[in-house]
Amino acid sequence: MLRASGWAVAVNNACTRPLPDRISAERLAARLQAEADRLNRDQHRLTQ
Repeated sequence: MLRASGWAVAVNNACTRPLPDRISAERLAARLQAEADRLNRDQHRLTQ
């Protein structure tokens, strides 16, 4: 998301600090999504 102070990543009403450019924001968003996916997989395995 573009903010007055730069690019940021927003999830569930939480927002990162300003990032220097869109590419940095996209990379961070991808890393956060991969971590969330891993945590969801781990949690699913624990409940089975």
